[in-house]
Amino acid sequence: MTVVVGFSTLIFVNFPALRDFGVTTVIDTLLSLICALTILPALIVLFRKRERAKIQTKTPSASMDVEKALQRSDRNG
Repeated sequence: MTVVVGFSTLIFVNFPALRDFGVTTVIDTLLSLICALTILPALIVLFRKRERAKIQTKTPSASMDVEKALQRSDRNG
């Protein structure tokens, strides 16, 4: 958020190119923040579910070992 505040000060500059740079940078930074907080976590959850579903369709003994490893990695990080 401090980046947004810092670049938003460029909006009040009299030089048009610098003002446009400030507006563009503020909008891009806000969009990146929104995507990082909403879309990215949703994609991570979606791909983990697909990965687990793909693993479970393989042989039962191998999928159980991989499922245990995935559960351990979820707990650790």
